[in-house]
Amino acid sequence: MTSANERLAAKRGTEVPPPRVRNLHVVPDEPQIANVETHRPVRLAAITGQRELTDRLATHLRSAVRRGRAAGHVLLDGPSGYGKTTFAKAIVGELEALGVASTLHQVMPNALPDMRALAVELSALAPNDVLFLDEVHSIRKVVQEGLYNAMEDGIVIVPGEDGAVTVQLPPFTLVAATTEPGKVLAPLRNRFAFAGHIEAYAADDLAQLLLLHCEEAGIKLDVDAALVIANSSRNTPRLAINNLHKVRTYSDEVTDDLDAVLDAETARQGLEYNGLDKYGLDDRDRRVLSVLLDSFRGGAIGLNPFASTLGYSTAELTGDVEPYLIQAGLLQLRGRGRCATRATYLVLDRKVPPMLNGWR
Repeated sequence: MTSANERLAAKRGTEVPPPRVRNLHVVPDEPQIANVETHRPVRLAAITGQRELTDRLATHLRSAVRRGRAAGHVLLDGPSGYGKTTFAKAIVGELEALGVASTLHQVMPNALPDMRALAVELSALAPNDVLFLDEVHSIRKVVQEGLYNAMEDGIVIVPGEDGAVTVQLPPFTLVAATTEPGKVLAPLRNRFAFAGHIEAYAADDLAQLLLLHCEEAGIKLDVDAALVIANSSRNTPRLAINNLHKVRTYSDEVTDDLDAVLDAETARQGLEYNGLDKYGLDDRDRRVLSVLLDSFRGGAIGLNPFASTLGYSTAELTGDVEPYLIQAGLLQLRGRGRCATRATYLVLDRKVPPMLNGWR
């Protein structure tokens, strides 16, 4: 079977380029995708998947509006790319649909270095506005503590040379998002009236999301291609959209037809060309798993020697590489360290040993 590089070279009439040298020690930059905003839902019911969470959140908002008060503060947690910003925008859309004028204010952690900066952001809110704080766990402790009074009593206390100044705030809703809920200070976490976890997206839900996005963006994508891309996208909407545009770019180059229909074979070729296999694994993932099998006989191996052999920092390994491999059942964390699973051998086309990790 010819590779994607060979097919592309044949089309161009050029020689097959040598294999690309990838620096596996560096996390690749996330592709910048144009017009991603066009597919963001404006109502909770329009969010693909997550039905239980959206139903509970809609009930929470309706109850507040019926009682004539600002919606209680909301804490959402889930991996990066799961749509926490989308939820914040949908909350505003839901409030507006219920007849409540509301505006979304988005603030990143580095914009809140101290209480004065927090006071500036909070003072800009109008009644019933929504303040979205992403990665709230990374906000400085003193600022997290300052949110207590803002959330509970509607005031923010700003220290100054002439003494503290108390600023009265209008009723507002804080929507905080985090990828690490355990790092949010417990007193702050306890002040949220609603807390929800965004679950991993099923492939069918991601395929539906892709089809909706393509309908709005004018991209011709068939259902089988949507499923191929969804299955290679690590259960993550943002990656699914990014992978779609990688496939589209590949198709544009191969076919010279900007209006071509993206079918399943084109999707597979485009993903392969971009270093992704049908499981969503890239070169770095496959190298990690191969080293586990070849250098450590499938484990168990501790974090430090494993990271040292790979040439990665422990932070990169535990924070960026391992979470998906664990979620996909390709890596297990045991008391003695990291272990391969039966699936690890199968996805790498290896023979499963009769004694796997010491067990038959």
